[in-house]
Amino acid sequence: MARPKRKWSDADAFDHVSRACDPDAQQPDRLEWERRMFRNLAYLSGIQHFSQDPISGRLHPLRDARGRRRTDFTANLILPTVTRAIAKITGLNGTFTVAPNSGERKDREASKIGEKFFDYVRLSESFKDKENRALFWAANTGLGVLKLTWDPDAGDPDRVFLMSDDEKEAAGLASVSGPVAAEPGMSPEALRMKEEKGEYEDIPKGDIAVDVVSPYAFYWDADAKDGGLEDCLWCAQKTLVDKEKVFQRSGLRAKEKVLVK
Repeated sequence: MARPKRKWSDADAFDHVSRACDPDAQQPDRLEWERRMFRNLAYLSGIQHFSQDPISGRLHPLRDARGRRRTDFTANLILPTVTRAIAKITGLNGTFTVAPNSGERKDREASKIGEKFFDYVRLSESFKDKENRALFWAANTGLGVLKLTWDPDAGDPDRVFLMSDDEKEAAGLASVSGPVAAEPGMSPEALRMKEEKGEYEDIPKGDIAVDVVSPYAFYWDADAKDGGLEDCLWCAQKTLVDKEKVFQRSGLRAKEKVLVK
């Protein structure tokens, strides 16, 4: 039976994910998974003789009876095997389908545009490299995450000229708060004067952003078990965020940590 989808408020989601992703909390399942990740990456880099601290997960080279580090010659067969497996996968392009929200024509047309966006992302210069990095993480840790978001600040900006206070009053828009776009078709001289007075705003076009998320920084709903992201009520990325942005988004003040020597 599928779990009912819970509707989260921003404050509830922030509080829940903060507790679930608390780096100071003891999460045995998560810690054991990260220890396995360390071991896999050690094997991949050619380190084959090591012990692992059961608490911190740190790796330590094995030493002989006299305390000397073992320097046995070994052949790293894992690296070429993983690289070859990733190369086979990258030669295949997955099929993306955008399902319309309804059978109406506008929704069907919007879904077609959404599929074209996937084609656009694939053709971007850095997508193939990021796809390889995500597959590399997946091959070695069991999890590879590509995060696709809309970045409103990306792209070449368009310059929009604004009305002055006198122009707003003349147009009967004096009561309108905030900037108002000027009428199109202004003369080159009028545009030059507005640029000199700073009566303009550069508005970015926005673009799709593709980021590779480290498995060490990715957290998901543990109650989803093996159902994948589709069964998760939430997932989160641990990263540095300005405290003011957190407050603007959730209305909550982030707690400051005090380092005690």
